[in-house]
Amino acid sequence: MASDLQEFFTAKPTPREPLMLILDIVVILLLLATSAAVLGTMREVVILQSKVAAFTDLLLNPPGPVFIDGLLPDVVRAALLKADGVDTQQDIVVLFLRKGCSGCHQLLQGIKNGVSRGDFAANQIVGIVAEKSRGDLIETTLAAVGATPIIDYGRTLASACQVKQTPTLLHLEANSLQVIDTTVGGNFQWLQSRLFPSAADLT
Repeated sequence: MASDLQEFFTAKPTPREPLMLILDIVVILLLLATSAAVLGTMREVVILQSKVAAFTDLLLNPPGPVFIDGLLPDVVRAALLKADGVDTQQDIVVLFLRKGCSGCHQLLQGIKNGVSRGDFAANQIVGIVAEKSRGDLIETTLAAVGATPIIDYGRTLASACQVKQTPTLLHLEANSLQVIDTTVGGNFQWLQSRLFPSAADLT
């Protein structure tokens, strides 16, 4: 038995066939290529996730118009001054609205309640309604509340104010119609805090 063990340990390894060596090399190369592809895919996924996150943040928090702390674009200013029932002696909130916008309807319901409570006056609200929404519930609700509706033909006013989605709200200073602040979304508390801060503190 000792001789068998000695023969086992002293035996020279059998040379591998050339074909087997080639197959080994091919397998190793395939493993390396697969690993590289997986790492590359993971890197692309990470980059894509960061781009999606940035795009989502841009949608939820779009940059404000360039005219913040300045005057409204001339075409919008002219439309407000020509509209009936707008009280430029008080701060105004301008709403950009369109049909099919659930946030717009929720916001208008809040405005209706706010006017009823006396939080602010209806003539402090101006609704700029998309042309295709003319005659829609949006326009009739504005009129029922006593707010001033302005039809935006060809999106002229929305484009001038860089409106990308609805509802978009602009808070304008009394008399000067300077843009003080803006927000996107149907946040009634935001509107209320601009026109009647003491009421917003109680909500």
